[in-house]
Amino acid sequence: MPEDIYQFKFRISRPLFDRLTRLAARAGFSSANEFAAAALDQYGELLAELIIEQRDALSLIRERQREQLLKKTPAAPETGPRKRK
Repeated sequence: MPEDIYQFKFRISRPLFDRLTRLAARAGFSSANEFAAAALDQYGELLAELIIEQRDALSLIRERQREQLLKKTPAAPETGPRKRK
């Protein structure tokens, strides 16, 4: 069963195309398109990992800030829901 291949047409500058062609040859790819697809795939994976790490780090920072603020806030007397008479 042949795999589906989708081709996206991106408009890129001539200098970028020339650079991709040189890099493709240097890295052993048969074409600039093949190299660009591989590079885009790797970049996407890396970017996703960085976004996840950043989200986790920000969550940890917010939790630490929350804990520090709670320590600085004077404890208010606990008031639960009041029952009506």
